[in-house]
Amino acid sequence: MIRLLPILVLTACFGDARKDATIAYATQMQELMLENDDIGREFLDTALRIKKDELMPQDVADRLDKRIVPRAKKLADKVSLVNPETPSLQSVHVGIVRAWTNRADAYERMHAAWVASDLAEYSRALDDNKTVRKAEDRYLESTNKLLAPYEMKLDITP
Repeated sequence: MIRLLPILVLTACFGDARKDATIAYATQMQELMLENDDIGREFLDTALRIKKDELMPQDVADRLDKRIVPRAKKLADKVSLVNPETPSLQSVHVGIVRAWTNRADAYERMHAAWVASDLAEYSRALDDNKTVRKAEDRYLESTNKLLAPYEMKLDITP
């Protein structure tokens, strides 16, 4: 029994450390999810206003260049600085880093294509942006499975 006690103590410590690390990660990522949602809403608002012919072409270029692209790049930088403390979270985190980096790139390409009036490149960048959404869904599914034992869940649009 005396030999079992240190094992139980170590197990309890690692269990708490894993839980604390998971909670810290989820808290950090939920804040970034809110920021991502806000950027996405601004992009969708811009797209809607383009369809309604409410924005001049230069206004669209300015929104992309001054608001959407910089915020997306900043978010990609922020998510790349998150350092999950468990191997399982590290393995899924790589996916969201890649996805948000790709989204920032897609927004930047959309801006360049818009300025150049290159509809084909704009469409390709838009398709790449849609692909990011699928990667986000895969990330959320995997991450939420890891968070479930702690009765937590990340939500892309809380």
